[in-house]
Amino acid sequence: MHLKATDLVRDELATPTSQLCQRIVEAQNAGRPVPLDVLPKLVVQRLALPQFAGRDVVINGFPKTLAQLQDFDRNCPDSIQVVPALFFDLSPKEIHRRLNKGRDDDTADGTRTERSAKVQAFITDTVPMLEYLNENGRLATVDASSSVPAAVALGVRATLNDT
Repeated sequence: MHLKATDLVRDELATPTSQLCQRIVEAQNAGRPVPLDVLPKLVVQRLALPQFAGRDVVINGFPKTLAQLQDFDRNCPDSIQVVPALFFDLSPKEIHRRLNKGRDDDTADGTRTERSAKVQAFITDTVPMLEYLNENGRLATVDASSSVPAAVALGVRATLNDT
C-alpha cells in the first residue's frame, strides 16, 4: 500500500472539528508549513486502521526531519512493524538538473531560487535524519541516478529483497 503525506494532510483538512485539522489550518493561514509534530500523529492514526494491519506500506514524504522520525518512533504502536526507509540517492548536481530541466524561471514548482531553497532545506533538515537512520540500520539506499524508471524500480525491488 502507498500513502502520501500530502494526502494525509488533505484528508485531515476534511475533518474541520479535529484538533490536528485546526493546527494545520492555523499554520496555513499564517503561511507556515504543517507543524512538525502533526504528520507523525496523522501517520500513526492512519496505520492503526484495520485495513493496514499486517500490510506493507510505503509512506511518501514522511518523515522529513529527525524530530518527526523520533516523534513517530515514540508514538508508533508495537503492532506496526517499521522496515528500513528507502532513500533515492542523487547527487546535488543531478537534483538541480532534474528540478530545473525544461523549466522557465517561474513554474508551478516555483522559481529556480525557490527550488534551490528546497534542496538546501533537504540538506539541512533531512540529511541528519538519514544519517540517524543509516547509523541504526534503518536506511536502504537506492541509486536513482538512472533516467529510466524501470531501472530505479529494479533497484527498489533489489533493496527491499535485501532487507
